[in-house]
Amino acid sequence: MGLHDKIFQGSRTVLAGVDAGSTYFYLLAAEARRDGDTLGVHLLDAARQGLGPEYTITDAGQGLRAGQKAAWGDTPCHGDVFHIQQQCETLANTLGSLARGAP
Repeated sequence: MGLHDKIFQGSRTVLAGVDAGSTYFYLLAAEARRDGDTLGVHLLDAARQGLGPEYTITDAGQGLRAGQKAAWGDTPCHGDVFHIQQQCETLANTLGSLARGAP
């Protein structure tokens, strides 16, 4: 299972890909762009070296999903729960503050 996302080092975007079983980073590349072509090139390189996950997990970012589709075709890509959980937590905190009378 591959896990894809982008992280930030200062103002630079870093594309990241991790094998969930081993925690091996097969992708860690600082890039000016995070579109499908950029990620696709990196994933094609990884595929040439033998990487072929059964499926991946990523957020809803169009670039991440387009890059995977370009490199790995029909390999399933599932959505993550982190971003949904983060949004729900923010909403719950806001509603809790309002219930307690905070501005």
